[in-house]
Amino acid sequence: MVDTHQMEHRCSYEAKEKVLDHVVGSGVERAYTQKAVYVEEMRLLLNWWSEYVLAMVEG
Repeated sequence: MVDTHQMEHRCSYEAKEKVLDHVVGSGVERAYTQKAVYVEEMRLLLNWWSEYVLAMVEG
């Protein structure tokens, strides 16, 4: 769903992966790509998702 609606939320691939908590790459790579870097994008994505779910429930 997140990829399908990319034009609505416009979050990066990295932010999406952090929200989904996918483990990608080596331990070294994960150490340098901490979630803190993507907090703002993650917030935008999760706000978009909550609005999407609420619209589905209401409509």
